[in-house]
Amino acid sequence: MQHSAVRTLALLGLAGSLALTGCGSSSKSSGAGLGATTSSGASGAVSGATIKIGFEGPLTGDNAQLGINEVNAVQLAVDQANANNTYGFKV
Repeated sequence: MQHSAVRTLALLGLAGSLALTGCGSSSKSSGAGLGATTSSGASGAVSGATIKIGFEGPLTGDNAQLGINEVNAVQLAVDQANANNTYGFKV
């Protein structure tokens, strides 16, 4: 019984590792990643870079108001960070 549980956990860990490996990038840049680009197109979180962030939440259906509130909060935080140059790059 215990061997079966250990084997199941090992297989789940292996499957998770393989799934995360597929999400990785094959580029060799040493920049910050995360879609950071400067005007020259190089990766990295340097001054003048633009960092793109994503949002995942309900925007339609029964829980739409929760998602809409979250989108508004994210937009406010981005606007404030860009206005104050909080991070040294544009979000």
